[in-house]
Amino acid sequence: QKKQNLNYNPSIADPIMAAEALDAITCRSQPLGLSFHPTREVLACGLVDGSVELHNYMNRSKQTQLTLHVAASRSTCFVHDGSQLISAGSDGKLSCLDSERLDVIWDKKEAHASAINRTFYLPGKSNLLASGDDDGVIKLWDIRTQAPAFTFDKVHTDFISGFDSDEHGTTLLASSGDCTLSALDLRMSAKNKSADKQFRQSDDQEDELLSVLVIKNGKKVVCGTQEGVLAVWSWGTWGDQGHRMPGHPQSIDALLKVDEDTIITGSSDGMLRVVQLMPDKLLGILGDHDGFPVEELKWSYDRKVIGSTSHDEHIRMWDSTILLDDDDDDADDETVAMDADEVDAGTQEKKTSTKMAVDANSDDEWEDVDDDNNDDSDKEDSDDSDSDEEENATQKGKRRFMTENERFFQDL
Repeated sequence: QKKQNLNYNPSIADPIMAAEALDAITCRSQPLGLSFHPTREVLACGLVDGSVELHNYMNRSKQTQLTLHVAASRSTCFVHDGSQLISAGSDGKLSCLDSERLDVIWDKKEAHASAINRTFYLPGKSNLLASGDDDGVIKLWDIRTQAPAFTFDKVHTDFISGFDSDEHGTTLLASSGDCTLSALDLRMSAKNKSADKQFRQSDDQEDELLSVLVIKNGKKVVCGTQEGVLAVWSWGTWGDQGHRMPGHPQSIDALLKVDEDTIITGSSDGMLRVVQLMPDKLLGILGDHDGFPVEELKWSYDRKVIGSTSHDEHIRMWDSTILLDDDDDDADDETVAMDADEVDAGTQEKKTSTKMAVDANSDDEWEDVDDDNNDDSDKEDSDDSDSDEEENATQKGKRRFMTENERFFQDL
């Protein structure tokens, strides 16, 4: 049964249950929206009854519970410094909560005409909050003025299922139940360009897109689909997907990035799978929700814990150190390899330097030997020359008078 559910492929090893399940956090009712504080061991969850709870997930203590909506609180998110918590509800209202004093700072009633399904706080210093509703309308809010900075109401025709963006927060990506992916250029929107230049939209994929994530250092975008396929787009080529990874037996409702090549998927069969993309490989099973669909996946601020929600009153907590250990091992392997290369390079350089030094010394010694030999030869030649000159002088002194034979031959 496990092999069938995992789309078993005999060419790869059987996936294993990798993560330790920590004690779950129990809420008053079913949690829908989940977010972790960016600097503290605190999580916030929006409940189906319209209230928001804050928990310390290490000592399992509830800090507060506030009723902010008359209908379900579907999505929550902290601002970058964690000082404020945003809650979005099925009543179309946005509420901002002070996470320190635990009181409401502002409410924006009728922020949307229909139920808000997703929120996303953009990276960078833009102070922009994105919200998407069940009718496909996307709004970006400046939380300092609580006013909508941009409104995109002609892009999607069905519910907004997920948000992500580039690292600078200048392009917002949205997945939708209308089977399309959109890329909203916020710089163009700020310049009041024509509507067709403000966004790009994919072709109809004939399959609902339920989640979205940017991977591969911003070069790829992956979406989870209703049919259980991971659809991958190349950044800037938004018309049609360029890669597909089938294998999930049911819909992929949540995605979480581990690194640029690895993601965690939350599926309707209750499984949390660790998947590598391009090349595609199922690496293992992080955990499961006993058959209940996985709706949300989020990291804790230190990436030591992963939280997930489903169709019950519990927030499941998973020890993610196994994933961090793998990253550390890879980094250690790379460091060891680099150190080995440096040692080899240093040894080679040392050998080369030694060889050069030996060669240089050998040349110098040979030159010294040659110089000595030349000096000796010159000295010997000089001595020989002096001896020859003295001998010649002596001989000349002895032969001042010619013999009779010399005079005879001279006459001839």
